[in-house]
Amino acid sequence: MAPWSSGETDEFANCFEGAWAIRHALHVLLGRGTSISLEPGGPRGDGAEFVYHHNGETEAHQAVRQNRNANCWSVASLHDKGVWGKLRSHGAAGRTFRFVSTLPARAIDELADRARRSDDIASFEAEWLTDELRGPFDALASGGIYGSVTIAWRMLRRLRVERHDERDLVLANTVLAEQVLAGAPGRLAAAGLGRLLLDNPGTTLEAGALTAQLAPYGLRRVGRVDGVAVSDAVRRATRRWAATVERELLTPTIPREETARLLEEVGVDTTRQLVLLIGAAGSGKSAVLHQVFTALDDAATPVLAFRLDRLGSFDSTHALGQRVGLSMSPVGALGAMAAGRPCVLVVDQLDAVSMASGRIPEAFDAVADLVDEAMAHPGMRVVLSCRAFDAEADHRIRRLSAPDHCARVTVGLLSEPQVDLAVTAMGLGTSRLAAPQRALLRSPLHLVLLAEVADQEETLSFRTTRQLFDAFWNTKRQDCERRRPFVRFHEAVSAIVAVMSSRQRLSVPYSVLDTDDLAASREILVSEHVCVRDGRQLAFFHESFFDYAFARDWLRRDESLVVFLTAGEQELFRRGQLRQVLDHLRDLDPERFADDVEALLTSPEVRYHLKDLILAVLRALDNPTATEWGAVARVLDTRPDFRDHLIGVVGTPAWFRRADDEAVVESWLASADAREQERAVRLLMSVVNVLPDRVARLLEPHAADPLYGSWLKRVVPRARLAGSRLLFDLVLDGIRAGLLTDAECVLRDPAGDLASEEPMWAVELLGAFLAERPNALQLDERGRVVALLTSDHAALETVSVAALGAPEEFCVRLLPVLLDVVSVTACPTRSGWPVRDRHFSYRHPGDDPCDLGDALAQGVAKALRIMAGRDAVRTRGLVEGLVDTPYETAQWLLYQALAAAGPALAPWSAEILLQGGHRFLSGYAANVVWGAREVLCAVSGALADDTLG
Repeated sequence: MAPWSSGETDEFANCFEGAWAIRHALHVLLGRGTSISLEPGGPRGDGAEFVYHHNGETEAHQAVRQNRNANCWSVASLHDKGVWGKLRSHGAAGRTFRFVSTLPARAIDELADRARRSDDIASFEAEWLTDELRGPFDALASGGIYGSVTIAWRMLRRLRVERHDERDLVLANTVLAEQVLAGAPGRLAAAGLGRLLLDNPGTTLEAGALTAQLAPYGLRRVGRVDGVAVSDAVRRATRRWAATVERELLTPTIPREETARLLEEVGVDTTRQLVLLIGAAGSGKSAVLHQVFTALDDAATPVLAFRLDRLGSFDSTHALGQRVGLSMSPVGALGAMAAGRPCVLVVDQLDAVSMASGRIPEAFDAVADLVDEAMAHPGMRVVLSCRAFDAEADHRIRRLSAPDHCARVTVGLLSEPQVDLAVTAMGLGTSRLAAPQRALLRSPLHLVLLAEVADQEETLSFRTTRQLFDAFWNTKRQDCERRRPFVRFHEAVSAIVAVMSSRQRLSVPYSVLDTDDLAASREILVSEHVCVRDGRQLAFFHESFFDYAFARDWLRRDESLVVFLTAGEQELFRRGQLRQVLDHLRDLDPERFADDVEALLTSPEVRYHLKDLILAVLRALDNPTATEWGAVARVLDTRPDFRDHLIGVVGTPAWFRRADDEAVVESWLASADAREQERAVRLLMSVVNVLPDRVARLLEPHAADPLYGSWLKRVVPRARLAGSRLLFDLVLDGIRAGLLTDAECVLRDPAGDLASEEPMWAVELLGAFLAERPNALQLDERGRVVALLTSDHAALETVSVAALGAPEEFCVRLLPVLLDVVSVTACPTRSGWPVRDRHFSYRHPGDDPCDLGDALAQGVAKALRIMAGRDAVRTRGLVEGLVDTPYETAQWLLYQALAAAGPALAPWSAEILLQGGHRFLSGYAANVVWGAREVLCAVSGALADDTLG
């Protein structure tokens, strides 16, 4: 046999066919199989062919990646690959034959399964062979392949069909190789094992033979000592992670309900191996993870946990493993430690690789590969912890955590009782907490900061997060100075911040403070829990403290933010720093804040992801100033590419009130500049649900403007009409003026809550729309009222709810409208019959309304029944006019009231029914007298026996 080149070896290891053979060689080394023998010439021909022994059984395998350009395998295409002949020869030798591919062979797989489940060929053909499978089976039994139905059936019983993903195979081999082979990273070790197979064609290789031949390929079998070393490394890595979290935990610990949910999701009974733990920054995600880790550790479940935010960049799972102190991929290490037992891999701070705000977004692919590797271990569960913002903002994380294969657990804010317990445990009185303080303290991070300053005077004087950090800073500086009077607190923190900022990493070498006599200060900072030592790295106790400390330092510089940011590459790392600087600036130098925001947003050299962060900061302001509005307005005047986003930012109620106080909205609405009018309308759309009265007052003076109708059409669908009679009246006026003619625009979103909250208003709205606007009863080509043909569910629901909520008003206003519709849509008369109409006469009992017309008729009927049940005499006054109306729908509605009134109106009901045969012709499409029958049933018991003759 010709020698295999190194290029062919790599290709063999990374292609589907070779990966399948390597997988089974690894199984032999892991003790899951007995031996493997690669067929000579197989990998160069029609796929990798080998014989595999396990559990006392011999199997022949053929792996073929694809079938030219086809998307599946058929009997004919497998014949072309020689599969049926190989199946026959191996089957004759008593072997099971496995055909493996990336493509499905559904019909053949189904045939093989049914053949194995049948007792003989007769029962197979009689009970198991469907019409759909008859064609493929006949092809197998034809003279060109097996020439006999019996032989075809026997061969199918020997056949197993499997489908696997090529990438998943290669990744799984990488993990398995790291568990059983030493001397090279998993991917290279798998390739070396593949070369060993290629160099020994036709040789039966048991575990001992494979082990004996590993050395020339730079490999050796992992021994017991290696396994112990790997397990110890996993425990050390997890202990390091736990120690970093424990420094942030409150004492006493606050039990979190999310812990129980997460433990349930990582249990062995769950089908999904991946869980995403999400929450806002500082919400306590790591604390929940620590509680879960403690429970798993108590149950002796192997756990590997690490955090990504303090690691340098990595481009592979092997490199990631090295970053956390392992000699292999974290999955391989945990899998080796677990040895088949259930285990849990915890990846904390996934947002570090986010494109939205991560420090090392280029490392995401390696994390995704890590998850894929873990999926090859059925007993392994993976928990990813990530900020909710990044989980939604980064499309890669959204795809990785899609709900079809990933469970989600959301960490919420602490409850009020939990805050009270924690604050009480600090020796502080909860009665002194103001509402804004309570809101801040629902974040566990803020409680940690408060706990550190709890013994200081005026502890509860804070109002903002920055003030909490200020108190923490001052307290820790004083504590450090008490420990060592000449400690250089600020200089040491600044030195760490400077290196972190320049390296764009949240940890620095422990030796970074060895210069300038700062080593002693470093030890004090660590002992006071300002900094934490993580192996050879030094980090702050929480990443947010870095951003805070950077902002403090930056404010002392005489430098603009534009100059600072444009001096570098403006990576995502800068986002956290920029946010903290802006937060400090606004509190301490508001004028400079406004100037810098304007400069940043108008600078063409500042990248958009930073401008996006600035817009988010602006949007979050709850009390923007006139100066800040001026800066934003000037940015809008430059017509930036992100102006739509900026309009959305100032569309919050706080910004709208500021713009309104500056008379900007009125000015824009009255402007001759269409762009300014457009801005105003977009602002009104943004706040109409919150400030409907003010929006109405701003719109009302412009009723004569040619564009007023289009403004209403855009603003009204976003409104909650039940919250403002002023705005509701504008809508009524707009309908009556013919400006609002679309049923879905008027009756869907704005009226959604109106019928339940203000049902009488909803009746007014329906009356205006159906009767008081121009051309309200306009007909279509089939003679039906156009307005009644909408099938919008919300519009139909509005009618139904209004009828229930205000039945008398509904009847008074809308019964005449319904009769007008009946009149204009009446069908030709038929002697002896009530006049039918094109909208309401074709009805079925119990049907849901299919359009607005159905809803109107059912609503009136429902309202009449309610009224009749409450006050029959008053209802008679409402429906007396229907008696002399010639229309069948009118008679049906009359009968709805009479049936509901029952004995109370029995004599009158009898009088009407006795007027002639036409009085019995009222009901449904399937029974035209059913309405009259209902009346008879309701009143007969209250009438004398001879009343009806």
